[in-house]
Amino acid sequence: MILTDKHTSELSNIFVNKEVVRGDDKETIYVFNDKIDDIFPCSPLINKFWELGMQVDDYHYKWLSYCLSEYSFKLKPLIGTAAEEIDYESINDDILNALESDIYNADLLRWIASNLTRSYYVDDAFAESDFDSLWSLLSWAQISEMREVYEMGFEFVKWYLCEYVEE
Repeated sequence: MILTDKHTSELSNIFVNKEVVRGDDKETIYVFNDKIDDIFPCSPLINKFWELGMQVDDYHYKWLSYCLSEYSFKLKPLIGTAAEEIDYESINDDILNALESDIYNADLLRWIASNLTRSYYVDDAFAESDFDSLWSLLSWAQISEMREVYEMGFEFVKWYLCEYVEE
């Protein structure tokens, strides 16, 4: 099975961003591409994300979009390589090591307030280490959730390449 440019493009186009107005604010949200059925006819693709643990959550959609785009970028130099020869773990590690939390305190507060179950990540961060501020605690907690979501993205990429990369 040989990786092609078509495969990397499809990965980066599963999610799209849209501008929406919520109250007086304009923001960018991430959603599944409306043309997903054109890309993957009768695809079990969305179900695969649910199987992997994706939740209906703006942050999950955004981070999965980022993850698939980054993975697509990392795979581009490997076009023409057999899918089974790709060092997925190395790519995963490169992407995870580059993760950064939101830099603005207001964004960290928006993240934690967006879903009460996120307190688990803060509790876990608090138990793991001593933090010098609330903001470093929230940053660490956000990175923890991002890592989990990116792991879903990595599992999806491996599944996708096994399912859709043709010989």
